[in-house]
Formats: sequence, structure tokens, C-alpha cells
Amino acid sequence: MRRRTILSYNDKVNGFMRKSIHKILVIRFSSIGDIVLTTPLVRCLKRPNYQGLKFIILLKKQYHEILSSNPYLSKIWLFDENFRELMPGLRAENFDYIIDLHKNIRSSYVRLKLRKPASSFPKLNFQKWLIVNLKINMLPPVHLVDRYFKALKSLGITNDAQGLDYFIPGNEEVDLSSFPEVFPKADILHLLSAENILPRSFRRKTWHTCAGTWVIRSFYWEGQRTGKR
Repeated sequence: MRRRTILSYNDKVNGFMRKSIHKILVIRFSSIGDIVLTTPLVRCLKRPNYQGLKFIILLKKQYHEILSSNPYLSKIWLFDENFRELMPGLRAENFDYIIDLHKNIRSSYVRLKLRKPASSFPKLNFQKWLIVNLKINMLPPVHLVDRYFKALKSLGITNDAQGLDYFIPGNEEVDLSSFPEVFPKADILHLLSAENILPRSFRRKTWHTCAGTWVIRSFYWEGQRTGKR
């Protein structure tokens, strides 16, 4: 008598994914913070069970540097407001699945044109409008990253709770020991990260803020050392 093996839902989904899905497109056009919040999702998609899968993200050109050194991505497609030039290249990729983390008219247009299986997440626009405009909080106590993961529920992917990722390009790494001891290393790391990922206007504000903080701390520490206040 043939023995029947009963697979769990996750086993079936994961088996289907390994056999049928080889290339996934993640859509998140902007902005800085929202793109950084996609990094746990991309990392979890690259778990050992799914080796060989290619993960490609579509974002606006000005945010390219945020993910340019992320090792979990196979490729980055850049959007510069011209769908006519973008769509032929995306069609040629022949994606197997689309994860829409922007969920607006533009991302819906991409999904419609590519005609591939897709999933999204609860964006809660109405609830956000209520709290911003009427100060009525109807938002669920769920972090945006966890809401992103709801787009992966049908694929059996869950959050590994390892936080966000940012990878500094190798040619931009800085030896922290080259900075004077008076500069706290944590502040230096924050400044270097800002220099790599923030637009120019934000970089200037960050430099000025950190420089002011360092000057104040320098005077304080010098006063502590000499006994002067």
C-alpha cells in the first residue's frame, strides 16, 4: 500500500516557490526611510532555502545609493519618471513574481503592464489621513516593516527580527581610528551613514548639527579635564 505524505501549507508554498519562482521584482520608488525599511524583507527573501532566486528592486534614480551595496539584491532598476523607456527592460526580465511595496497608481501601472502574479501590503492611507489631519489614531499597533511582510504571507516568508540593513560601499569605508578621540565613534558612524545616503541639503544640516554637537562636547570634556567650567 502506497504511503501518502501530508505536507504542511508552508512546505507546499516553499516547494512551489523553489520550483516556480526564480526572479522577483520588489517595487518601492521612494523615499529614503521607506526604502531602508524594505531591507529586512529583501534579506529574508534571500534565506538559504531560496538559494538561486534573483531579487531585483525598482526605485527612483536619486535613491540608488541607499541599496547600491546591498548583497541580497541581484540588480537595481532605476525609475526617472519615464515609463516608456523603463517598461521594455522590465518586460525583458520576465519576472515570476512582483512584490508591490509602494501601492500607488505608478506601481499598479507597472504590475498591470508586466502581467505577473503579485502581492501588496495594507497601506492604510485613510487611517494615516485621519491621524495627520484630524488627530484621530486608528492605526493598528503594527510596524511598517511587519506590514510589508504581509505582502510575503502567501510565500511563507516571515520577519527574522534582525533589524534594518545598510551596507557602506567598500571604496567609501573610513577607518574610525583616524578620527580624534574627542569625537564619539557613534556620532561618526551616524555622520558617515548620512553622508552616504542623504540628499545634499540633508547632508549639510547633518554636518552642521554634528559639528555643533562636537564643539560643545569638546569644550565640556576639556573643562572636565582641566577642572574649569
